[in-house]
Amino acid sequence: MGVKPKHYLTHLTMWHTDHPEVNTSKKARMLLVEELLLKGPTDPDLPEFQLPQQGLPGCKSHYFAVISPAEIEEEKDTLRRRDMAAQLPEAEYMRAQIDEALEQGEQKARAFEDRILDNAAPTEVSPWLEMTRWPKYLQGHLFINIARLASPVSLLSEPLLVEFSDNLDHVVEQAHTSIWDDKVNVFDQARINSFIQRRRAFHRPLMIELRDSTYRSYKQVFKRLICFAYRTMQSENRIELAHRLTARQLGHLDKMITIGEELKGLKHSQQTRDGDKQGPNAPPKSLESHLDRACLYFCISILNHTLKGDLLERTAIGFLAALGVDPEEQNLRDASSFTSYLSAFVEISQMLVILMSVLVAEEGQIEHRSDVLDEMRERFMIHGSRSPFNWVLRLRGYGKKIRNSSTSLGYIYWSDDHERLTYKQLELSIADFKKFAATQVELAQSELEQLFLIHSDEE
Repeated sequence: MGVKPKHYLTHLTMWHTDHPEVNTSKKARMLLVEELLLKGPTDPDLPEFQLPQQGLPGCKSHYFAVISPAEIEEEKDTLRRRDMAAQLPEAEYMRAQIDEALEQGEQKARAFEDRILDNAAPTEVSPWLEMTRWPKYLQGHLFINIARLASPVSLLSEPLLVEFSDNLDHVVEQAHTSIWDDKVNVFDQARINSFIQRRRAFHRPLMIELRDSTYRSYKQVFKRLICFAYRTMQSENRIELAHRLTARQLGHLDKMITIGEELKGLKHSQQTRDGDKQGPNAPPKSLESHLDRACLYFCISILNHTLKGDLLERTAIGFLAALGVDPEEQNLRDASSFTSYLSAFVEISQMLVILMSVLVAEEGQIEHRSDVLDEMRERFMIHGSRSPFNWVLRLRGYGKKIRNSSTSLGYIYWSDDHERLTYKQLELSIADFKKFAATQVELAQSELEQLFLIHSDEE
């Protein structure tokens, strides 16, 4: 319990006259008080005192004033400054005070530099962040903690999420095969590829002839969405965000967890035994297909979520905010670097909806695939719908406008003396750059000679 030194010294001289230090100088008594205060109330040298039940200390009172630790620190700081002022010249003292104030300001700034602030720079307005509302959703959290929630799956520490990621690969491959085999005709492909609400003729079918690397990066977005939903619902997760899974989403995710745990256990037991992996101990295909179906249903439930009330309470919106965190740069991604994620979300969402319509028709729940496809499209896959997909379309359109109207940072930089050229991680001197240009010209001439059938003897 904190006690002011002057009150403690008064009490010592009035009520403990037999103490050997009482009759010494005032400076010695002050040193004694400071020593006793540092030792704390459990030290046997410190006299015991009773606190008053009521009333205030007055003249000849047996009690002394009690203060908070903050007041003690303030008084110590005052004494320290007083001693400093007595020992240093005035100019040195003022310089020390300024340095100390600057250091305290830097400490406060460092305490918040790795956290997401809702209004970090009041004088700098970002239309993109105002549109996304990410700072409001992520305010006060560490960049690295939020980025981990939406990070790719860890192959070593998250075996269940590895199963989910593999099953999403299966689902997207099934959707790709369904389109390639014309289970969904060209009119339905053009229909799902249009985001306009009114009925009209569509001529551009869904683009599925993408590179393998493009598909891998596109699928990674939905894989990270599943990881985000799973990690944020775990009890050990201490990061409180505003979004909440609906009862239907929780049901599909619980089914994924149940089947995934069973499948993981079967695979683990199979690996510990000797024998052929395709033997009777191999995980049944039906179990994998059930997990594929549960994964598809969960993704569709994320898309088929009516946005009413606060947008940030929806899982898909929260995931986009976490995906927008750049942990390396300690900031939020700008429009030019984030629209590619949104395009991936759009492409994979369209393929999932197509696969859902194919499966519903194959199960006999509906006669024509086009009917369920049109129903899902009208409900949550077009402009004007209250859906996460429409929110993604709005962000992507706004981000493209910003990207097209602003100058993006380049990759080519010249040194101050104009003697070295840097392109991304490549650095060249002027001599090396000239050799590079000469080599490219020679290669181009060789290609043109072969293209135009020019003989080496011809000029």
